[in-house]
Amino acid sequence: MEVELTLDRLDVAPAEVARLRTLLDPAEIDRADRFQHDLHRTRFVVRRARLRQWLGRQLGLAPDAVRIATDAMGKPCVPGWDRHFSTSHSRDTMLIAAAAVRVGCDIEAIATDFDWRPVAERLFAAEESEALAAMADAPGRIAFFHCWARKEAFVKALGLGLSHPLDAFAVSVTGPPLFVRGGEGWSMAAIELPGFALAVAAEADGRALQLTLPT
Repeated sequence: MEVELTLDRLDVAPAEVARLRTLLDPAEIDRADRFQHDLHRTRFVVRRARLRQWLGRQLGLAPDAVRIATDAMGKPCVPGWDRHFSTSHSRDTMLIAAAAVRVGCDIEAIATDFDWRPVAERLFAAEESEALAAMADAPGRIAFFHCWARKEAFVKALGLGLSHPLDAFAVSVTGPPLFVRGGEGWSMAAIELPGFALAVAAEADGRALQLTLPT
């Protein structure tokens, strides 16, 4: 099962931000202007415009002609289009995953100042939290973010966001991304990206996912 990935940087020159802003619709501009911090505002403009550019290439439309809606959980979609896609962003990097089946993706910058152990104990499945608790801090921190990305990718693919309990299923904490429990009918994969944890989940009946990046 092929899943197409697209990675983009969000920190661009001011002139490029201004150009990309012209691609947004009035609702997106209004949403951008509600951000209090310049960095958050400009990154929203860039990632929304990059999504429009990507969708435009897929649909054969100008970016500002693409109609983007959101479902009940706030996930972007294109009405009437049968291809599935998911977006994620962390710090200066955004990710888009697209497939012929339901798909979800997540990217997480590995933060060195985040107190991850209480979060794992409170939110993760018992198998995951126990495995993480047994790890030293440095490798445990990296494993936590990979685990989080794998779990977030799955709940996004389900279309439920974090309304789906994170302890209702379990994924591998180290090694290749796999479902340990609760992921019947789904598959998971990842690529390496220095400084980040990244994962993709797709409804592929357990078949291996082939992740591709544009050349």
